[in-house]
Amino acid sequence: MRGRLAFLNGTPVGHYRAAWPTGLTTGLAAGNPFFSIRWPAATFVRPLITRLRVAATLVTPFTAANEIAFAAFFARNFSAPDTGGTPLVVASPNNMLNSLADAAMSCTGVIATTGTLTAGTRALDTNPFLYGSGMQTLAAASAAPMTVAEEFVLLSADSQVEAHLQNGNAPASAQGGGNNFSPEGIVITCPTAQGAGGTVRYVVSMDWIEYAFGPGMVPGIGG
Repeated sequence: MRGRLAFLNGTPVGHYRAAWPTGLTTGLAAGNPFFSIRWPAATFVRPLITRLRVAATLVTPFTAANEIAFAAFFARNFSAPDTGGTPLVVASPNNMLNSLADAAMSCTGVIATTGTLTAGTRALDTNPFLYGSGMQTLAAASAAPMTVAEEFVLLSADSQVEAHLQNGNAPASAQGGGNNFSPEGIVITCPTAQGAGGTVRYVVSMDWIEYAFGPGMVPGIGG
């Protein structure tokens, strides 16, 4: 990967890679979320997403033909977290790529066990930035297990812009007042309803960098 990281205008404080599987989900309705992550930190740290991959595996076929899909959205004004499911374990030293130097992650999140998450307070973008879709074309007795996967990844093109999200803090000079940014995050939903009798396991894999951007450029120092 030769990405310029053009918008990494701060000091990296951590490099992370994690993979989170759901349980065997069943009965998700259209639009139900199964993964949610946000960056609510009050310190001067922001995330830069370099890779997001989502996979959906049909473990138990549905009774009838059914689409298997997922949609990943950027979530704005993420002031209250989604709940339910299993919390993401982000305490040090989990998923640090350099445990000698990386700080603990500043994110929080949850992933579904067998059912939907409960939405918090956030506004999803109108359009997803990542979408995957596959089709079980036969009834359960004849259908075979299948996997659908898609990914967003930072490539080497000089014109490419990274996924660069806000946290809950800003320098005093920002936006004319200071400390007035709203947390952002990523929410992944099931855009088409899961039919009867089937189970699907989703796996979310992500690489990202967190960096200091405020006074002193190191969290907790200055400002």
